[in-house]
Amino acid sequence: AAGVTQASELATRVPGLTISQGGPTVQTYLRGVGNFATDASAESAIAYSINGVYISRPNGLGPIFFDLERVEVLKGPQGTLYGRNASGGAINLISKRPGQDTTLEASLDVGNYGFVRATGIIGGGLTDTLAVRAAVQHAERDGYLTDGYNDQDTLAARLTALWQPTAALDLLFTGEYTDLGGLGETAVKRSLLTATPDDPWQGPSVGDISQPPTAFIPTGPGTFGTRITRDGYVDGRVWAVSANADLRLGPVTLTYIPAFRDMEMDYRTFAPAFDYTLAETSRQQSHELRLAGNDTARLQWVAGLYH
Repeated sequence: AAGVTQASELATRVPGLTISQGGPTVQTYLRGVGNFATDASAESAIAYSINGVYISRPNGLGPIFFDLERVEVLKGPQGTLYGRNASGGAINLISKRPGQDTTLEASLDVGNYGFVRATGIIGGGLTDTLAVRAAVQHAERDGYLTDGYNDQDTLAARLTALWQPTAALDLLFTGEYTDLGGLGETAVKRSLLTATPDDPWQGPSVGDISQPPTAFIPTGPGTFGTRITRDGYVDGRVWAVSANADLRLGPVTLTYIPAFRDMEMDYRTFAPAFDYTLAETSRQQSHELRLAGNDTARLQWVAGLYH
C-alpha cells in the first residue's frame, strides 16, 4: 500500500531503519546496528527472510519486494527463530498466498529518467484443494547520475502453489527467479583533492582527467590510485525454491520448511569511493523443523531444529 518496491524504499516507512546499496548489495542498519556486508566472508547483522526462509547473502534482495502480503521489521537482537542470532534485527517478507478466487492484476508505472515498471499477477483455484499464484515484475530506469550510474534493470518472478488435501494439512510451494543488470549504484565524486563540481549529480567517472584520481590506495612509500571510469556493471541471477508444510495435530502444529537458493553475482561498483569488483557463486540449503503449541491461554511454546 505504501508503494515500496525496493529494499531501500522500506527505510522511508520504518523509523530507525537505514538501507543503502553498493552495486546489487544491500547494506542494512537497524537503530545503528549493521555492517558493510559486501563480500562472501561477511554476513549482515540484519537477517532477511522470505516466507520463513533465511537469506544468507545480501545480494539480489532489492527486486523481491513485490506481491507481498506484509513486511515485518523486528528491531534488536534475535534468538534462534530469526536469522541465526542476528545481532541487529530481522526483516521478514511474506508473499501473498494463492486463493480459490480467480485473480488477474496488471499495472504499469512510468516516470522521468525513462522509468518503466510493469507488474502482472494471475492466480486462482485449479481444484478444490489446489490453488496457484504467479507474479512477475520488470523495472527499467536510466541512471540518476550524469554518467548513467544509479540506474535500474531488474526482472523478478514468483510462482506459489497451495495444496490443502485435508483440513489439517497445508503445503505451500514457492519458486523464485531474479535477474539484475545495469551499471549499478555508486557514490557521487567528492574529494578534498579536487574542486567540487557545479553539478551535484555529476557521476564518479565525470571530471577533468588532469585532476588526481578520487580514490587513493597506499602502496609503499607513496600513494597511488585507480581512476573511476564508466565501466561499472551488475550481472546477477538468483534461483530459489522452498516449501512450507503445516500439520495441525490438535493443540500443536508441526512445521517443516526446506529451501534451496542458488545465486550467481558479478558486479563492479565504486560506491566505497574506489574500484570494487566481486564475482560470487553461492548455494544455500536449509531445513527447519518446528513444533508449536498454544493449547492454553496462558502458555504458548515452540521447539525446533534448524540446519
